[in-house]
Amino acid sequence: MKSIISSCLTAIVLFFHGPLLAFELPEKAHTLFDEAEKIRSQSPQIAQIWPGFWSESEPFIVFNSVGETLIFTTGEALPGYAAQQGNYYYYTERLANTTDFAFFINYPLPNNQKATAVRVGDSHRDTLDSLVHEAFHGYQDTHFNNLHQLSFIEPSYFESPMVRGLIRFQFSLAQKAHALQNEALVRDWLTFRVAFQHTIAPKVGELLAGFEHLEGTAHWVGMQAAYAEHSRNQLGDFLRHFQARFENSNDVRTSSYATGAFLTDILNEYAPASYDWRTKLEEGSTPLEVAVALFEIDSETAMQEVNALLERHNANDYIQGAENIAPNEALTFSTVEETYPYSLTITLALDISEDEFRLPLHFSAGEGGFENISSSMMFIPNPSTFQVNYKATNIDIRGLPSLYNLEDVANGKLRIQAWSKTPILNTSELALDQPLALEFGESSIHSNGKWRLISEELHSLTIAIE
Repeated sequence: MKSIISSCLTAIVLFFHGPLLAFELPEKAHTLFDEAEKIRSQSPQIAQIWPGFWSESEPFIVFNSVGETLIFTTGEALPGYAAQQGNYYYYTERLANTTDFAFFINYPLPNNQKATAVRVGDSHRDTLDSLVHEAFHGYQDTHFNNLHQLSFIEPSYFESPMVRGLIRFQFSLAQKAHALQNEALVRDWLTFRVAFQHTIAPKVGELLAGFEHLEGTAHWVGMQAAYAEHSRNQLGDFLRHFQARFENSNDVRTSSYATGAFLTDILNEYAPASYDWRTKLEEGSTPLEVAVALFEIDSETAMQEVNALLERHNANDYIQGAENIAPNEALTFSTVEETYPYSLTITLALDISEDEFRLPLHFSAGEGGFENISSSMMFIPNPSTFQVNYKATNIDIRGLPSLYNLEDVANGKLRIQAWSKTPILNTSELALDQPLALEFGESSIHSNGKWRLISEELHSLTIAIE
């Protein structure tokens, strides 16, 4: 932490050598500069968390809720900046192909640079955690094998109270093992996880382990960056306050942030210096697989010990608890039309031949989570944000049940559907020779591309955008 004298000296330097910062930039830009400087000053420490992931001169982008943006890069910046302060470049408007979504991974800068962009949060720790977490996902894309090996299983897997109860049981055991920092409890948790994935519920166990590989490692790296020596306490808070019902794959995914980070922390805590667990994770092993190997727990031994383990930790209480929980009455894909009878479907043409094509879709599911209908369809009952920003088209759906369908993406078609309790639009107001401009509630769809009305039924419309 800087001393008071050091802070004052910094302020004096900025006063005499940075008049642009002190006098010419709008007030909101000061916050961006302050945030970016804090991040940049921590880059040497971040670089030590996962060698090869972050450099001391790592480019990054921060922006605020109105779109003002600051890029840090020691290389060439994007054109159009309104002001420059050393290696910081300030833009008064949103960067191309960005929205008010919370983050953008691997945003392209000149000369093949990539930078993660993140919206400034309520605190510096929140911003840094989000930035490093999402940037690590970008690193995973190019350095990790076997990610996303299993991202969908049939909802029927969660119909069994035994499965739901035992998922909750293993999470409770992880909570206890972390809180007490007890190696015997860690071993019990790992032993149960082996038995669960090997025999009890293989598909669910595999799904959890895969999400831990993807999200748990990123969560651990982000916490290490933001909380340093206090990251273990922060993880403990997350574990203690987790309240999911463990009824579907979204609950499993959400819990994996905590359990995956705990597994990664176990590797960092117990692995000897010669045990290169980071490389093992990059090569494709899940954190669970690496931790189990480190503790030398094999599936045969796990199955021999699991019954005594379940009895010792009162696992039957969790199974009975799952049996007694009333069915979740959350909105589902099968019931959406009962209360949201009007729908709008948009089919958007994609140029999938582009180099490094990335699906132009961002969403934050909100408290309602999401429902996997299939491996290529996801239903979001109440999205905080559901955005597609592609070339001349911007789709922004908020608070309305939404579905994205990737079944035709290989053929260059993305299908988006939204439902409403009232008519979404009056087709008589559509001018086919004008840009598409729809506003309904907090949601909007705008496109300067070619579009046409494909079908119009009593309560449903379909529009194709080329």
